[in-house]
Amino acid sequence: MINKDVCVGKSRFGKGLFAKNDIKKDGVVLVFEGKARSLEDFRFISKYDENHSVQIGNNKWLVISDDSKFINHSCNPNCGIRGTIKIVAMVNIRKGEELTFDYAMSEDSEWSMKCRCGSKGCRKIIKGYSFLPAKIKQKYRGYISGWLDKKS
Repeated sequence: MINKDVCVGKSRFGKGLFAKNDIKKDGVVLVFEGKARSLEDFRFISKYDENHSVQIGNNKWLVISDDSKFINHSCNPNCGIRGTIKIVAMVNIRKGEELTFDYAMSEDSEWSMKCRCGSKGCRKIIKGYSFLPAKIKQKYRGYISGWLDKKS
């Protein structure tokens, strides 16, 4: 569920989420909603649903069922995760800015994808949290999925 200060808009990646109003650091941007799937179930979902899922446990994913699925990745994100499904602002975000988070903040499987974010420091390939350099893990402290925080 996206909050009242967020809307879906046109992004260079297709659709994205944007701030309708200023959002203060640590303000809740959205809460992912959907159906939890095990690794075994996950193998039978569509590619679309796979691309719109967030890892919520060692072998569990949430297939996102609402507009929150349109939040895009950035290697230099302005949002992070609290708990396992709540996205919050890591910095003050101005009205009109696209909202992004680093998919590695919730993912730690064998998954990877080519990155097209184009941000300063782009890693070119997005992989799970365990593949992040220590410097980035430090930057993300307090903004990674709770299940990963307990694991590390």
